[in-house]
Amino acid sequence: MGILVGTSGFQFPDWVDTFYPPRLPKKEWLSYYSAHFDTLEVNFTFYSMPGERGLAGMVESTPEGFLFCVKLNRCFTHDMGEGLDREAVGRFKGALRPMIESGKLGCLLAQFPNSFRDRPENRRYIAQLRTAFAGVPFAVEFRHVSWQKEEVFDHLAMLDAAYVCVDLPRILGLPDRRVRYTAEPAYVRLHSRNARNWFKGEKLRYDYCYSESELREWVGKVKELAWRARRVFVFFNNCYAASAVRNALTFRRLLGLD
Repeated sequence: MGILVGTSGFQFPDWVDTFYPPRLPKKEWLSYYSAHFDTLEVNFTFYSMPGERGLAGMVESTPEGFLFCVKLNRCFTHDMGEGLDREAVGRFKGALRPMIESGKLGCLLAQFPNSFRDRPENRRYIAQLRTAFAGVPFAVEFRHVSWQKEEVFDHLAMLDAAYVCVDLPRILGLPDRRVRYTAEPAYVRLHSRNARNWFKGEKLRYDYCYSESELREWVGKVKELAWRARRVFVFFNNCYAASAVRNALTFRRLLGLD
């Protein structure tokens, strides 16, 4: 099953001319994307609750063997309120049905914010969330360094949840770039090293293009994960100005996947 490399999202107007041909209709962007990559991280599901019809259209627009990783809605990771929203769980799982039935759901991604720290109640919440989405591959990304400890990795392994290895700027409080395997699939997200603008909003935060030497730092790490995992997902989230596409294609070449 090997290593799959893609980007975090695909619907970006500033990719036209840089990646998408100028006259390509927007409804054909995903088909064009899937001719170049074998996986996609679906991020719009974080901002709005997906519908079954919309995800079914994505399944139909991609070839056999293409895999989607779907980011959980923010109501599960950022706006939890009183706790886990069971009604929202049902809606989200229902929308995923076409991807599950087609065999194209690679993983679910739960990305927690910097304010979500390692505390007993938060570990319990992660366990509840994993149970709610049992039966499908599940990955957890943390944005605070307090989670980078052996007991947390053991906890994720017990839950059959993958630890998301991240590339972030070296800023106090953010996780470092260590690699750990806790469950299938192994999961890597390269965001940006834009330390100056990290806390100035998403557009500035992800306005960064990795150099080839920076990408080479991850070649050995990803191959190390591939020794442990049957499948490794690698996604580039630096989508501004199509940097994610350029970096993903370069990384595929460095891994010898082309």
